[in-house]
Amino acid sequence: MKSYLSGTQTMKILKAPLWIIPAILFVLTLTTSSQAQLSVGLRGGVNFAHFGSGDPVLNYKPKTAPGFASLFHYAVSPSFSFQVEPGYAQWSAQIAETQTAPNYIREYAYSIFLNYAEVPVLFQYKPNFGKLQAIFSLGPEARFLAKPMKAKTKIIQYYNGQVTDQLDRTDRYTGDFGVRKFDIGLMAGIGIAYPAGPFKIIAEGRYHYGFTDIYGNLTGSSSSVYIRGISAHAGLLYPIGK
Repeated sequence: MKSYLSGTQTMKILKAPLWIIPAILFVLTLTTSSQAQLSVGLRGGVNFAHFGSGDPVLNYKPKTAPGFASLFHYAVSPSFSFQVEPGYAQWSAQIAETQTAPNYIREYAYSIFLNYAEVPVLFQYKPNFGKLQAIFSLGPEARFLAKPMKAKTKIIQYYNGQVTDQLDRTDRYTGDFGVRKFDIGLMAGIGIAYPAGPFKIIAEGRYHYGFTDIYGNLTGSSSSVYIRGISAHAGLLYPIGK
């Protein structure tokens, strides 16, 4: 029998591991070593959500959506660091199909848009290759729904090449009809960094694996949908302090 943890239960279970790394980061800041370095920065990029689902009917296709974050980077050594990235990300996907019959075509598209405040907390390994530096990132990420889920439905029907019916509608779902407001997941990424004067230019590709069934709170829902997908980012880091 399939069971789901409530959002409150999930938060209680994962609260401790989620905040361990920021706590370590704070302690390390107070006990700065000779090689430690604090940097701040910004990144921007795009997300491509495929939404993990075991339901073949919910065959979501990725839609390009924006994301950006502030970066708080603490290098413990030249090769190891922690990075906290409070920011915003939209995850969007679409179910689209075309039905055909003699003299008849029906085009259907259903898109959903989820807007989150996100906080990845990452451990990074960064070996050097001359001036170029590789970046391997791994860590948990928490996301909180910033706006109600938005859905767009578009249907066009043709008969003998002429439009006979069409629908273009936008809905917003809240309360008992909305998705869960909290999600926790794991992120892994690989990228590069390159120095440019006092700045460090960074670029990274990531995979995001959400653990929370965002439809699991809906009464009678037989579908399981998870925030999963890839993202691509670029940004800058600037050292502060010493």
